[in-house]
Amino acid sequence: MDADFIELLSAQPFNLQRLALELNTMIVLLLILVALCTYGAWEYASHQRRLRQIPLRIHVNGSRGKSSVTRLIAAGLRAGGIRTVGKTTGTLPRIIDPDGNEIAIVRDQRANIIEQIKILRYISRYKPQALVIECMAVMPEYQWICERQMVHSTIGVITNCRLDHINEMGRFREQVAHSLANTCPVKGVLYTSEKTNFRILKDVAERQGSEVYRVGGQGVSSDELRHFGHIEHPANVGLSLAVCERAGVDRKTALNGMYKSVPDAGALRVALCHDDGKEVMFVNAMAANDPESTLEIWQQIRSRFSPLGKIVVLLNSRADRQDRSIQLIEMVVSNIEFDYIVLTGEKTQKFRAHLAVAHVPREKTIALGWQRPDRTYRALFDLIDDVGTILAIGNVGAGGLDLFRYFYKQRIFPVDAACPYCHHSLMDQTHLIDGFNSIRLLMSFGHKHGMLRLSCMFGSYKVEMEYEVPHDAVVQLFCPYCHTELASGMKCPECDTPMAMVDVIDGGKAYICPRRGCKGHHLEVV
Repeated sequence: MDADFIELLSAQPFNLQRLALELNTMIVLLLILVALCTYGAWEYASHQRRLRQIPLRIHVNGSRGKSSVTRLIAAGLRAGGIRTVGKTTGTLPRIIDPDGNEIAIVRDQRANIIEQIKILRYISRYKPQALVIECMAVMPEYQWICERQMVHSTIGVITNCRLDHINEMGRFREQVAHSLANTCPVKGVLYTSEKTNFRILKDVAERQGSEVYRVGGQGVSSDELRHFGHIEHPANVGLSLAVCERAGVDRKTALNGMYKSVPDAGALRVALCHDDGKEVMFVNAMAANDPESTLEIWQQIRSRFSPLGKIVVLLNSRADRQDRSIQLIEMVVSNIEFDYIVLTGEKTQKFRAHLAVAHVPREKTIALGWQRPDRTYRALFDLIDDVGTILAIGNVGAGGLDLFRYFYKQRIFPVDAACPYCHHSLMDQTHLIDGFNSIRLLMSFGHKHGMLRLSCMFGSYKVEMEYEVPHDAVVQLFCPYCHTELASGMKCPECDTPMAMVDVIDGGKAYICPRRGCKGHHLEVV
């Protein structure tokens, strides 16, 4: 027999065995694929079923103010008796349950839009009547997926359309508007504060069978804004009130709920600090995402506070947001008269070179880089002679939020307090603490009632009580005139106890932890 034929016959069983192995592998892979497709279809159907169980779904998108508007709408709806869950993706991502409690979202990796599906699965335990969810997508196609596949909103909100994430959404405001319009609901309602490119949003909404309304902050009075514990933008409030009204919550009820809501960690706040005979106002505008919003904040600060003294612009940068930092530098050089510009965070030498190209004198630019907050604090104070203002812009990452928190902990100054309900002054001119008029309150512990006096120096923890209260015990605090309990929705950052709240007569709110010995005070200046 031919040798080649014999060799072919001897090799045949091996080839059949290999073929069978390959077929088995293909069958296993096919079964896995079928199983994955089946699971995907089941998961999608389950997600859609969970969505249908929430009759009011509000999807919040926009260049700036998304997190604040999400929180304001959710708070207004809760105050109106609507069982509401909120979800933000701002400075610190949070789930806000129907009682207003916040649940931190811990991510093992970078943010991914699949998180929205997991969030819907998690919040189904609350059986919410309303969901207010912030869009977390940047790429236009992902924004479309978030709306059309994940949220199916009944009400859409687009706060504004400004230049941000230009590599993903485009270098022109018209392109940004088209990108953000991907979250416009189908056969629903769209609310926006956008002026310049309202026509683009209106055209998209009408093509999709949705009503569209433009709402600004013109109808929000300064008195209504004064009751917020932080500096809130009128447009954010106006937009949120319009959505709440559409949901059946009246203006007064919604506002009362919004006043009690906890602001986003990146909300516009001011910290006044006294150190070494100097007075410095630190303005946290690092959460503003674009030059236009940042300039608006600066104009707002100039109109509210004086004197500003020496002006220091602090630009905190991230390596992956270099375009944003360059845009902000161009805005600052063109629109703000500053004494110094201080660069912190990442890639500071690169931005210092950009400032040199913009003809900013070298002696006016200081590159500190990413340092410990206490060192940056001291370096900034050294630039001020007696009175100064630090406008912090850029990004809360790369140490920005830590720096603001450090400034916030250092602040100390006298605060004149009033009852937030009857508005009677709480200052006691007959009883001084720390050399200033004390703040007089009623307190209750157990079956005992009596007078309590606090130092009005914010940052001082001196207190005088009519009777002794055990260390770590929690007391109730009341207005001595209208006898209303001074409770608030804010929890102590130190011990998580619900804090008492009083009005600051010059504008703002002061929060006091009622736990004996706790130093968790908090001040929001307006």
